Amino acid sequence: SKAILEDVPGAVVVFDVKCSSLLPEYIKQHGGLAKMCPTGHSIVKGFMKQEKAILTCEVSGHLFWKHRWYGFDDGIYSACRLLEILAGSPLSPQVQFDALPDSVNTPELKVYLPEEEKFAFMTRFAEETDFGRAKVLTMDGVRVEFEHGFGLLRASNTTPCLIARFEAKTEEDLDKI
Repeated sequence: SKAILEDVPGAVVVFDVKCSSLLPEYIKQHGGLAKMCPTGHSIVKGFMKQEKAILTCEVSGHLFWKHRWYGFDDGIYSACRLLEILAGSPLSPQVQFDALPDSVNTPELKVYLPEEEKFAFMTRFAEETDFGRAKVLTMDGVRVEFEHGFGLLRASNTTPCLIARFEAKTEEDLDKI
C-alpha cells in the first residue's frame, strides 16, 4: 500500500476483517483511505469495486490490484510487485521488512461446529456478549478492538467451523485478550 499510495495519494485500500489492526493506521500514515470489509474472495472483490479501491487484501493471501493491473488477484503479479518494491530501494530487503509495524498474533484458530449451527451461534454470541467499552464490529462475526489489540470470532464461509484470531502489542496483552 505504501508504494501504491506514493503514486496515487488518497486512494482507497480495502482489507478484510481478519487483517492486522496495524494495517489501517499504516495506510492512513501513507496518505490512503483504509476500509475494512468482510472476509471471502467474492466479497472482497465486490467491495473493491464498490469502494473503487486501488488495492484490496485478505489475510488468506489474496491481493487484488487495480493499480497498474486489472483489479483481480494474481499471485505472480503480486510477487513481481514485491520484487519491484524491494529492488527499487537502496535498503536491503531485511531492513525494509524490519521497518514494517509488527505485533504478536495467533494464526487462524478453528473451532469445529456443525454447518447448521455456526451462524446461529454467532448471532447469539453477538447479542449476548459484553466487552465493556471496547469497540465491537459485527460486519463479519464479532471483532472486538481493544486499546492494545483485537479478538475476532466469525463463522467460516467454507468449512463447518468458527474462526478465531487474536492480535496484540505484547504477549501479555495477547494473553489478556
